[in-house]
Amino acid sequence: MTKKKAASNDQLGFDLSAAEIIKDVPLSLDVESESTGFLEISGENEVTSDLIDYFFLQEEGEESSSYQTLIYDQLPKYVASNKGREDGTLSIVELSTKVKDPLNPSKTHVYKVEIKPVRMKVKERVGEDWVVVEKDFYPSKRESLVEDVLRKLASDPKKVRLLFSRDTNKYKLELQFSIYEVEKLLHENKRTMNSYEIKDALTILRQAPISITGPKGNRDMTDFPSILESLTFSKAKGEAEDNTTKCRVVFNSALTRQIVSGKIRLFNFTKALSLKSNIASWLYKRMSRNFTQAHATKDFNISMSTILGESGEKVWAQTHKNRARITTAIKELIDKDVLTSYKEKVSYTTGKRPSVADVTYYFLPSDTFIAQVFKAHERKKIVDIKIKDRD
Repeated sequence: MTKKKAASNDQLGFDLSAAEIIKDVPLSLDVESESTGFLEISGENEVTSDLIDYFFLQEEGEESSSYQTLIYDQLPKYVASNKGREDGTLSIVELSTKVKDPLNPSKTHVYKVEIKPVRMKVKERVGEDWVVVEKDFYPSKRESLVEDVLRKLASDPKKVRLLFSRDTNKYKLELQFSIYEVEKLLHENKRTMNSYEIKDALTILRQAPISITGPKGNRDMTDFPSILESLTFSKAKGEAEDNTTKCRVVFNSALTRQIVSGKIRLFNFTKALSLKSNIASWLYKRMSRNFTQAHATKDFNISMSTILGESGEKVWAQTHKNRARITTAIKELIDKDVLTSYKEKVSYTTGKRPSVADVTYYFLPSDTFIAQVFKAHERKKIVDIKIKDRD
């Protein structure tokens, strides 16, 4: 369940390298920047390309594929509401989830995620004029979609660099792209977002403070101040602010550690974006990540409380409304050839007037989904072998 507490006005501080030609997007209200090129990070060595290649190299027929990590991508990092508030009343959101240990699937760990709103300047239309206002935002559905697109772009070895810092003994994964590339990829998958919306989403991904508490002794999810560790907008002097604006992002260290350690799985990015229901897309990605033993006679089960508690979707007070949205999502998964059928088991509260306490859903996968899981297994074997050879 979602818990809320009063928001703090404190901002997290970051020690970011910067070149004179670059102005990085800081944790402040000022999101405008102008420069002539991309940042070269001092004190860091670029890792040989073969390390990136075997993580992300796509074979023929895999153009629709992208990658998920086994722990990071299971953590709830987004909130249902995407409406900004001017009055400063948005509070801290606390979410939690149970994650299977990649090395010991019979063991689970509890992770707690704390998401703070971020205050930023946005342009809004008032009558016939555009005005700049300050509002608080959570990272939400829009930001989740943009992160998915960035990860898809980063699956192309030609667009990314893996850097190793001698000072911090850490890896950094850097992606360089244009706003147009994000817009184009969204359009190809029947999603629309203009350049201003994309820039706002990127800024929220950079600025929104997120803290994660994992199992004792687990360092995979530490040092995770925001979804993007760094964001830079770059344009030639005199150019207008449009979709030709180039960007450089550095993904957070939690994600990068998962990639470098080989804790990744292939999934169908195009299929995930084609799903209109946010719940359907979330279920599809979760199944792709966790249903590693998919078989025509073996079901995947999940409860309504887990779906509502971890998907970031709004929870209605009326249970029948929540069930209706989940049923709609499941039917879409059947229509899109992800599932063949499903069953549900309802549990009730005790007392004179019992009501629905929870619902457990049982999904049977389609042959298409099973084939996707098999392909992900084969790629994971290749990654594991190369990780072993590297070590």
